[in-house]
Amino acid sequence: MNFYFKFMKKIIFFVAIASIIALPIFVLAKNNATVDLTCMQNAVEKRDSAIITAWDKYSASVKSALETRKSALKSAWTITEKTERISAIKTAWNNYKSAIKTTRQTWMKERKATWQAWKTDAKTCKGNAEDKTTESVDNTL
Repeated sequence: MNFYFKFMKKIIFFVAIASIIALPIFVLAKNNATVDLTCMQNAVEKRDSAIITAWDKYSASVKSALETRKSALKSAWTITEKTERISAIKTAWNNYKSAIKTTRQTWMKERKATWQAWKTDAKTCKGNAEDKTTESVDNTL
């Protein structure tokens, strides 16, 4: 019985040592996958150009909503009848809020889709291990 325990200790010891030696080799081999640098450059170009385009659309849409609000409110303040004026003011603000809500939803949807495509592209290029940045960097835009 004593021989069995000594034998098992040796086996466990050798398995542990082999695991400790093999793990860094496995990790090193996995991390040394060749990154396609041109592919990654193209992926960055694609991602950031899409974000810029989506931002330009967002900005233009917000500007349009603000201009429409300004015009509607100015018109409302020309109405002499109080009930109609209050109704026109309320309508102007509701239309503005709705336009801004839609604009934000569109921006967020486009941003999310762009970052999803980036994840796929970076993985294809084998660069995802080196650049783990997520869409959260654009959350404050």
